[in-house]
Amino acid sequence: MHLYEVDAFTERGWWIVDVPDVKARTRASTLSDVDRVGRALLASTMNVDPHSFRLDIRILRATPHGVARTRWRPQPPALGRAGASPRSGVQSHTVTMNQEDTWRL
Repeated sequence: MHLYEVDAFTERGWWIVDVPDVKARTRASTLSDVDRVGRALLASTMNVDPHSFRLDIRILRATPHGVARTRWRPQPPALGRAGASPRSGVQSHTVTMNQEDTWRL
């Protein structure tokens, strides 16, 4: 199963969903919609089933020290499971970038 990277960032109240592998971009109204619209964009661009590939979603946001990148993988809610956290599967780190690198933010 092929893995596609998807970058998501906010702009004017929307989540912009950018798929560099197919040089395409769309928007989502909420973070929880990013996976769905990213899959729909790839599926329609490549004419494949939206569940025939995996997505690696990177949430990008500007900070005073650079660009914070968070990897996000939507997971079904773990109801009743001990130790379950709404942030499970989230990894975050900050990368210092110059102005040329932040053109999308």
